[in-house]
Amino acid sequence: MSATVTEEIRLERLDPASRSASTPASSLGHGGGDEDGQGAVAAIDGSREQLVSDLAPIDGGRKAWTFVFASFVFETMIWGQSYAYGAYQNYHDHDVRSALYGKASPAATSAIGTLVIAGQHFVPLLTRGFFRTYPHLIKRVALGSIALSSLSLLAASFLEAHVAALLVFQGILYGILSGVTFTPVILWLPQWFDERRGTASGIIYSGSGLGGTVFPLLVGKLLDGVGFAWTLRIVALVSFIATSLAAMLMQPRLPIVTAPSWPRQTVVRRLLPEGIKAMWSTPFAGVGEAIIFCQSCAWCTISLYISTYTSSLGFNATTATGILSAFNASATVGYLSIGRLIDMTSYPFVMGASTLTCSLAAFLLLGFSHSLPLLVAFVLVFGLAGGGFTTFLTPLSTDLAKLNSQDLGTIYLALIFVRGTAAVGGPLVGAALYDEGELGNFALYGAHGFRDVIIFVGTGMIIACGLAIAAWLLRRKWMAAST
Repeated sequence: MSATVTEEIRLERLDPASRSASTPASSLGHGGGDEDGQGAVAAIDGSREQLVSDLAPIDGGRKAWTFVFASFVFETMIWGQSYAYGAYQNYHDHDVRSALYGKASPAATSAIGTLVIAGQHFVPLLTRGFFRTYPHLIKRVALGSIALSSLSLLAASFLEAHVAALLVFQGILYGILSGVTFTPVILWLPQWFDERRGTASGIIYSGSGLGGTVFPLLVGKLLDGVGFAWTLRIVALVSFIATSLAAMLMQPRLPIVTAPSWPRQTVVRRLLPEGIKAMWSTPFAGVGEAIIFCQSCAWCTISLYISTYTSSLGFNATTATGILSAFNASATVGYLSIGRLIDMTSYPFVMGASTLTCSLAAFLLLGFSHSLPLLVAFVLVFGLAGGGFTTFLTPLSTDLAKLNSQDLGTIYLALIFVRGTAAVGGPLVGAALYDEGELGNFALYGAHGFRDVIIFVGTGMIIACGLAIAAWLLRRKWMAAST
């Protein structure tokens, strides 16, 4: 690295005014640095070096918002599909045309969607070491994963009568491959946005709400019109085209470093997840993780079972799909509003307000839901208040990185891993609590065997609210001590 470049970086760190054409401090420090391919300077074509002043602007500009748009498309196609799995489950459980109708239990069919969400949450952290060691392969691997994930759905379309095969192809493989596909968004977002990262995250993550709104309607129409097999084939084709085009638009802000020839032992060590000691080093970290876990357990249970609950009330498949779409549509607004609030106020306070509202909605609206208007009110309130909760991972991981001088990207992926654990565990607990024997029982509270599920969801949210208050107090204490 030349002395001129070193001086540029030094001056950038000292002069915040230069940030319009610089890289964020979170990408320069916290243990990630140049070895992640996220340093401020990199070798290009083996001979030239790029100055910090040559980089695209941060927190705005055509290239930054192009990245946001491409990431939004990724989010819409990848996470939107997983959040729309309730439409498939409702088809398998209640439509006689399904090859699994009467042959597979609701727990088995719901496990397919759970495995998709699990793979999407777990894989980014597990592949972090690989992309840290070989950053020049990030985009190529993502493009390969796009193709393979579409092929896995295509394979599942020919095995619709075998629940075990669907668990493998539509569940495990698709979840893993789509998790790999989404990795560039997670790794490159901190390069493009710093002070406006909450807003950018909200826009990107609102794609899951949009996808979760459109895909249930699309999948429901296709299932009714062409059946399960052709529905998967059409979805696979649409997903392949849209995500491939988005991948072409997606670029990192910082130059990619070509990986050196690492010794074998060094490669093995670098491939393992590291730099996550911040996850258990302070009480604030533990409280933050507990908030994410409790909220996600409750949220993912509702996301997976809201269509089933609607059908249990006697409404047809079209209405059940519409309720799921309304739920995800309100979540889209939640992403945008919460992302903006994060940039304006203390995020633990917003966490507490979000989870408290969701808890009250579960206990009071869903618990007494026997009619469509009350059910619609629940999904709108619950989705609006809790839909943007993933956006909180950005400021939380930033705080943990600052507290422990750790890599921001790794901590963010670790928080996603925590959320994935809850996304798997929550619906499994919900499946155990759901009493199918009570189907047809119009109880005053928690009808049709869903009473314990509703109590589980409401309790999880109220615990998360209490923890958010604790996080707010701990963060105030930490910030006061650091000033």
